[in-house]
Amino acid sequence: KLTPKGILEDREEQVRQEVLTWSTDSRITTSTAFVNCLILMSSDADSRFSRFREQSIGLLFKYGRFLSKQSESHSQTFEDFVQRLRVHNPSSSLSYFLEGENQFRLKQRRGAVTAFKEAFKRSPFFEKVILRLLQLYLPKKRWNHIIGVAKPHLREMSPSFFFYATLGKAYFFTRRYNE
Repeated sequence: KLTPKGILEDREEQVRQEVLTWSTDSRITTSTAFVNCLILMSSDADSRFSRFREQSIGLLFKYGRFLSKQSESHSQTFEDFVQRLRVHNPSSSLSYFLEGENQFRLKQRRGAVTAFKEAFKRSPFFEKVILRLLQLYLPKKRWNHIIGVAKPHLREMSPSFFFYATLGKAYFFTRRYNE
């Protein structure tokens, strides 16, 4: 016996499968259904989508980067997308990371630092956030900031020459030779 709810759930499953197919084809689409489905699937609040969460977050990241690289006329679309992410999943660091990436691309350093710091607060071990913060602190020679961001994650970071070289410089210029 099919109920309207059962039909709706079947349709949701069909859309999720389409989204996952799009992801394996590495196609990005601006379809509203596609984006809405990704936002739903990334939500921590809805346990029905837990098996899709990792893939959907990866796709949201790709989609956000795709939007942020568009011309200035698309900036409102990007901001709307980030805002929808925040509304649907307020505890997620992804929206702040995407905003920081966009600010970084536009060379708006202060906005990027603010967004990356917020992403870092929400998910302290988010390797890309750590590396971006180091990139932003290094030219300004904010050695103590670099140490504060990098030191707690020494064991968790994947091998990165940039990470260890930047941390080494910070220790050297703050005269902490034994650390």
